[in-house]
Amino acid sequence: MFRKLNQIKYKILIANLILLLCFNLLTVWFWSERFSTDAEDSASTYITEMLRVSNDNFEVSLKDINAIVNIASNDGRFIEVLSHPEHISGAEYLRDSRVIKDYLLGLFTYKHYLNDILVADLGGRSFSNGNTISLEYLMKQDWYPELINTEGKMVIIPPHFNSDRASVSMNSSDKVISIAKPIMDEGKVLGFIIADVRSQLLTDVFHGNLSSQTQMIVANALTGEVINDAEARNQSLPYSSDNLKRVVSSIEQTQGSFYTQVGNKKVLMVYRYSTISNWVFIGIVPKSALMEHFYDSRNANLWMTALFGLIAIIASAFIFSYLTKSIRQLNRAMEQIDHNNLQIKVKIKSHDEIGQLFRQFTSMVERIRKLVSDTKKKEEDKRKAELRALQAQINPHFLYNTLNTIKFVSILQGSYDIQNIAESLSRLMHINMQDKVFISVEEEMEYLQCYLQIQEYKYSNKFTYSFSIDPDIKLLRIPKLLLQPFVENALIHGIGPMKGQGLLIVKGYRESGQLKFVIHDNGLGMDDTQLNAIVDENTSGKGLGVRNVISRIRMYFDEQGKVSVVSERNLYTIVEITLPIINNEKEKWHA
Repeated sequence: MFRKLNQIKYKILIANLILLLCFNLLTVWFWSERFSTDAEDSASTYITEMLRVSNDNFEVSLKDINAIVNIASNDGRFIEVLSHPEHISGAEYLRDSRVIKDYLLGLFTYKHYLNDILVADLGGRSFSNGNTISLEYLMKQDWYPELINTEGKMVIIPPHFNSDRASVSMNSSDKVISIAKPIMDEGKVLGFIIADVRSQLLTDVFHGNLSSQTQMIVANALTGEVINDAEARNQSLPYSSDNLKRVVSSIEQTQGSFYTQVGNKKVLMVYRYSTISNWVFIGIVPKSALMEHFYDSRNANLWMTALFGLIAIIASAFIFSYLTKSIRQLNRAMEQIDHNNLQIKVKIKSHDEIGQLFRQFTSMVERIRKLVSDTKKKEEDKRKAELRALQAQINPHFLYNTLNTIKFVSILQGSYDIQNIAESLSRLMHINMQDKVFISVEEEMEYLQCYLQIQEYKYSNKFTYSFSIDPDIKLLRIPKLLLQPFVENALIHGIGPMKGQGLLIVKGYRESGQLKFVIHDNGLGMDDTQLNAIVDENTSGKGLGVRNVISRIRMYFDEQGKVSVVSERNLYTIVEITLPIINNEKEKWHA
């Protein structure tokens, strides 16, 4: 498993998936942060606007009731009735009561939210179209002293029961909001008028515009006390009254919003101050409810991102598998090389960098295959040359000892020619028996000198020879028996068959950082066919020694060693040998 993950296909795939994942996460995070802020602002703006509209509608209703109360409190009939002494007759009381009730009945027209209107004097008389409340009950209310001493100003009474028999029905829907105002004449308080509005008006006005998850609290802006406490209890608000008072007291503007922690929930509180009632209307919305649609959209986007990511993974796997097919094929080809198989069976036809790399790899393998083949051929040629050399030897040590015996006998008998021949041949055998691959130029020339001395007797002084060797190259190292085969070939095929005196010249010198030998004879020369037969390594028969030398030069020096032969029929033959310069330190490496 882990070995597969090391493949370049999986590395590229994993790298791209990491980049894709990071990009998607950053995109979703940026989108979430950006749009969550926009969603919060939009929701806050919407709730604020709905709260404003609801508050305006509520204030319109209060202003409408206040207008009725103002008209009634300044009506002369009310002032006249309330100015009558308390001890008026029953007939007069009935008349006054009928006048006020008829007037109050007219005020109810088209005011469906108006629950009742009560007119009372300070003597205990009261007139209304609904329940009759005793003056004693009214005087016990917290707002009564404020009403009597308000100097004609309106007083808004928070939700309360409009009957002194409230214990009969404790349903919160029976509560009313009252607007009260004293009835005065010449600065004297004669009585008061109270108009009751069903407290359901608060619910109808605000909950009709706000969402079902928005909780409404109405609080007194001065005291911070909850006005719609029953409704607040029904909503199970976790916000304590002390915290609410602290929040209300910290409000400095007429409207606004802020986030706060309620229990373990983060909520948005939107508030608006009513200048008519001195109440603060607070809408409380949990952030989870506020962002519900946003969270749904975010989750949908996450699922879509995950789905497209999965599709991208599958598509990327196929794409990268296709794109890396050439790389895998090239890898299989290299594995074949690891198993010493140079016969590549992989074909890559692409024209991209991988295709170019494969073609270069194929070219390299071809060169390796050719090099291996050439090395095998050289080794085979070397073994054949060694075999031919072995076949040419007839126990050198025995022959060397025999030559020494012949030399000793020739001295005793005074045969000095035999002595010279034996001595030269003995020296040849001595050099040939040395276990060296490379010898000095000086030793090679000594060997060649001995060989030519013997050949002079063979050819009856038919040729002369001369050596021209630079002194500074005598200690340089060259392959053993390098020059003798060329000299032998010149004597056998050039000078031997010719008529007249032959000439053989051997030169050695440095040139352009290389070592050169030139062998020049004035023999019969060769035509192109004879020349190719001698130089060609694949030809057997004549010129075997020359071909052996050429093969050894190429084996030791590769392209640095060269042999060139130029010949003109019946005129001359020139052999030029070029070798790299080596000394004792390099001899072992070349050997």
